[in-house]
Amino acid sequence: MPYRKPLDSSDLSDWKGDLNVGHRKIRARIEHALARMKCWKILRDFHRAARP
Repeated sequence: MPYRKPLDSSDLSDWKGDLNVGHRKIRARIEHALARMKCWKILRDFHRAARP
């Protein structure tokens, strides 16, 4: 889970910011992969439904 900014709106420490950057990169790849899998599932289901 990423680190949140403190309530007093001060900046995060460097190591927390670096961890957040890594978290964002990994999460983006996972979200894109899941989106592609969902698209393929929709295409597969459509193809099956088109057969008599």
